[in-house]
Amino acid sequence: MKNTKVIVIAVLFILVLVGGWKLLSNGQVPVPVPASQDTNLPQQEVGSEVQIKYTDQGFSPAIVNIKKGDAVVWKNESAKDMWPASALHPTHTVYPGSSIQKCNTAEQPNIFDACALVAPGSSWSFEFLQQGSWKFHNHLFPTEFGTVNVE
Repeated sequence: MKNTKVIVIAVLFILVLVGGWKLLSNGQVPVPVPASQDTNLPQQEVGSEVQIKYTDQGFSPAIVNIKKGDAVVWKNESAKDMWPASALHPTHTVYPGSSIQKCNTAEQPNIFDACALVAPGSSWSFEFLQQGSWKFHNHLFPTEFGTVNVE
């Protein structure tokens, strides 16, 4: 008798789950829409620029999503200097090929590192040619950081 109750409860539970799923989904399985067809996402062309403002409170927005080949411009709107660079502090080596050791060398234009102070009112930009999720920080104040997601 005890086994029969367990079986009945299990069958009822499964029926409730299936019935709820059919009611909520109208019997259809959701199909993901590719990003290129998603009309709710703003479309941007490769080679465009996205701006991150640096204020007295830090980076805004702290997370940006871009496409491979796009540039990010860090604009200093604060009252202090900044120095955007790839994580990790102090080596700046997370973005492929980057390193603070390459500042002031022929490789500097290709590394994710401003390699110098960016004064209030000035800006610095970097074109992302590698896909991935790239953390960055302010070399002068390493607790200020963000992320650039490159698809």
